[in-house]
Amino acid sequence: MKIKKAVIPVAGFGTRFLPITKTVPKELLPIVDKPVLQYVVDEAQEAGIKEFIFVISPEKSAIKDYFEPYPELEKRLKKTQKFAELEELKKITKGLKFSYAIQKEPLGTGHALLCAEKLVGKDDFAYFDGDAIISSKVPAIKQVMEVFEKYDADGAIGGTKVPREHMIRYGNLLVKKIKNKHYKLDNVIEKPPFEQTSLNNLVVIGQRYVLKNKIFKILKTQKPGVKGEIWLADSAGRLAQEGNFYACEMEGKIYDTGNKLEYLKTVVEFALKRKDINKEFKKYLQNII
Repeated sequence: MKIKKAVIPVAGFGTRFLPITKTVPKELLPIVDKPVLQYVVDEAQEAGIKEFIFVISPEKSAIKDYFEPYPELEKRLKKTQKFAELEELKKITKGLKFSYAIQKEPLGTGHALLCAEKLVGKDDFAYFDGDAIISSKVPAIKQVMEVFEKYDADGAIGGTKVPREHMIRYGNLLVKKIKNKHYKLDNVIEKPPFEQTSLNNLVVIGQRYVLKNKIFKILKTQKPGVKGEIWLADSAGRLAQEGNFYACEMEGKIYDTGNKLEYLKTVVEFALKRKDINKEFKKYLQNII
């Protein structure tokens, strides 16, 4: 079955970016002129996903507003012959379906997914981190989808290799290599002490999952983990122990925009990629350095 639905949790308070996130969700912070969340949706769309389920808090109406058509603005852009801007605006929603599940409290990624259960229905689906951009030739989620389909899996996850000393910061993937960059997943261990880190150096950054509906049964019996919250990684680990969960080492560069420094690095790198501003921006950076 082809994956057509994606669940993206965006209900967090974004406290690292206060005070701006008092009114603007961190997923809508701009990378030059396009919000982080748009890059995530673009990646999914390039992989053939057409339906998006956002898990939002009651206060995050701005995300709904962003993905709604804006007829008055479109009319004005057309009248003033700003056709390039009009086309960019239309691309946000063209051919796509958006729906919303409410998470009243941010009680973990697994809890967020449970909030979307009715909207997912019985379908297989993709699951994204709402504030991680992955730049790659083949969309990162498509790489995971290919593994999911190849092995007729119950679940698949994208991993990234990092130096051993950094592994305590992330969920570790305990795997057995199959071939190339494909692995059989045995378990997921969230932020283990150094002596228990996985020897394969494969970790979860910028969560990219593809899952069968059976994950919901496991989530409903999942005990709270770190910070007393329900984590998808814990349930993925339990599902992996049933023997039909796979992982791949994703190709591409991950931009984790969830903290200020990495967000600023992302803005600078993406600005330097822009043909319309890169020359002047590069000169400016050289001058201030």
